[in-house]
Amino acid sequence: MSSAPVDSSSPTPTDPPVSAEDQDPADPTTWVIDGGAVGEISLGDDYLATAEDLGDGWDETCEGLTAWGNPELNVFFVAGSDGTIETITVEGLIGDPSAGPRTPDGIGLGSTRDEVRTAYPTVEEVAPAIGDGVYLRQSDDDPTDGARFFEFAAGDDRVSSITLTTRDEPPYEPCA
Repeated sequence: MSSAPVDSSSPTPTDPPVSAEDQDPADPTTWVIDGGAVGEISLGDDYLATAEDLGDGWDETCEGLTAWGNPELNVFFVAGSDGTIETITVEGLIGDPSAGPRTPDGIGLGSTRDEVRTAYPTVEEVAPAIGDGVYLRQSDDDPTDGARFFEFAAGDDRVSSITLTTRDEPPYEPCA
């Protein structure tokens, strides 16, 4: 009696699960993207107070946008018209997801489209208003969490940015 072959091609997350206990508050590369937050930054929090609390290494690059970065990774957050944080984005060179912020399921910059879909089977594919890339959008029933957008550049199958936002989609030019 023969048995069916085991399918070992199913995608798995690129990195092991992480939790808030795994992050270093002073090192954004270790932060966890969970609920409505990326590490120490949460949607709906006061923009100015958060920028002040984060301290060294964080700069207001234009009015209402504060960023931290190194040559491989940028993390920035954007104020809404009410002075609270409405968008948080992680972007950078595509590589090993463990080199930057990740979701609790290990999804980060460089994860593949199949890995995102496996970790979050309810994501919906949406086209951005501008550009030829694609977003995989994930949201839950809590509007304070906003939605999570995994961005894929045109012709690429790996996550190039992850954005949490209370907007309908990530801002195209947040400093405009």
